[in-house]
Amino acid sequence: MNDKSLIYKDNKIVEASYQLTLKEQRVVLMAISQIKSDEALKKNDECILSVAIYAATFGIAEKSALKEIKEALDELFERRINVVLDYGKKEKFRWVSKVTIDVKNNELGLRFSQDIIPFLTNLKGRFTKYQLSSVSDMKSVFSIRIYEMLMQWRTTKIVEVSIEKFKERLELVDKYPSIANLRIKAIEPAIKEINECSDINAQYELIKTGKKFTGIKFTFAYKNKSTEKDVNKITNTDVIKSLKDALINS
Repeated sequence: MNDKSLIYKDNKIVEASYQLTLKEQRVVLMAISQIKSDEALKKNDECILSVAIYAATFGIAEKSALKEIKEALDELFERRINVVLDYGKKEKFRWVSKVTIDVKNNELGLRFSQDIIPFLTNLKGRFTKYQLSSVSDMKSVFSIRIYEMLMQWRTTKIVEVSIEKFKERLELVDKYPSIANLRIKAIEPAIKEINECSDINAQYELIKTGKKFTGIKFTFAYKNKSTEKDVNKITNTDVIKSLKDALINS
């Protein structure tokens, strides 16, 4: 795997409500980076994970990588994701339908569930794209989720979300009841790590309605102008391809 390994997710997955540990998030992202976004993924296709590549990507020893992958695969089988579809329809399904843990034969991998496959492959509509290397050094799941949220608006570089929706996405509805706790425990550490580890510098401000804080406004800028040009180029290419696909399939 190289630094250009890309993550593609339908925006509904980026906006979905779910909770994964850091190692589970890493395994999912490694598996997604193997998928070709413009090709169909068959329901029996498995994503095999390399311990050596995992270790190099996330900067850990291979022994630790093997332990992380094994634990993550075992836990991922029980994980679910809540997705809001068009017209407010809600669905809940599992991330994976099968995991393989065979250390003796060097087989560690997963099969994404049939329900989630359409949100990860053969994408032609609204989706989020970023390089795996942009989040590989992050140690917080909040950092990764917020970074993905920002990349959903990678051209406008402004994101506004209600506090209610923000907590719902990160499954923090029953945590951090005060805005001060939410800022200290989740938002500010994540922004700090995003600025230290990724290709952007981000900041946030709280939105007030009357006397109550009701939303969060994130803004960001790319650290490197060439990166911003590459992002815009990729985005325009994706739009053109989506239009062509729509015409062909109409």
